Amino acid sequence: MSEGTSKLQTFIHISGFSQEDQTRIRRLGEHLIPRLPALTERFYERLLADERTRPYVAPRIESLKQTHITWMSELFSGDYGEAFLERQRRIGEVHVRVGIPPLFVAASMSFLRSAFPAEIEASAQAMGEPADVYTGAVLRLLDLCQYLIDSSYEEKFLEAAGISPELMWQMARTAF
Repeated sequence: MSEGTSKLQTFIHISGFSQEDQTRIRRLGEHLIPRLPALTERFYERLLADERTRPYVAPRIESLKQTHITWMSELFSGDYGEAFLERQRRIGEVHVRVGIPPLFVAASMSFLRSAFPAEIEASAQAMGEPADVYTGAVLRLLDLCQYLIDSSYEEKFLEAAGISPELMWQMARTAF
């Protein structure tokens, strides 16, 4: 088992992202996917309103909105196998390649973590079910996506610095 696979399994185990979560998310998606374009509009309004993020999104706003809707729709597909995991990693690689600062990724995921509960509540009401189990499942999935995206930044840093993960952590420990 590779180090990356081992880390991923540890993340999934500790976060509690389960088969039951995956089933819930797929079921929720039937009701939530129609709400995603409006959520994407709010998200990009927020990005355009910030002077630091605006230059990254303004030139390609319509294309980015479509990509974002597609990405969020895939979150609710129920398929979280290797192809899904690889897509999240590639998203991170693209963000690194085009120079998106990690701050923007973290802030964007934070936006989604705060926006999704209201969307989930409305969808769960339509389903006649309590929202809390769906909310937890979606938040765990967002955390998984952020972990995979963020790992691209770590990998690129290590590659550029020419150091191993073990050396990086040893240096970090001695710095404190």
